[in-house]
Amino acid sequence: MAPDARLEDGRLDLVLLENLSVLEIARMLPRLAVTGEIRTKRIQRHRVTRARIETERPCAFHADGEIVGMTPVEITVVPGAMRVWRLWLVSAI
Repeated sequence: MAPDARLEDGRLDLVLLENLSVLEIARMLPRLAVTGEIRTKRIQRHRVTRARIETERPCAFHADGEIVGMTPVEITVVPGAMRVWRLWLVSAI
């Protein structure tokens, strides 16, 4: 959903997607499965350090593909707050 996201840039890649019908979602799934990207005029991407998301009625909030709660939600990026180890596997062919 955020193909240009970078772990080390100190920013949150915020992806906002309008309500979509089941048919609209079904049309997008093949590209999402292959490229990990959704292309539609009904998506907005922003790089931020803070965000507050409010909706007219409670709405599920997803973080990295997992539902983590309901709106409203406040998010603040804290650079260096978490260490992430990257493991690179090299296979011999």
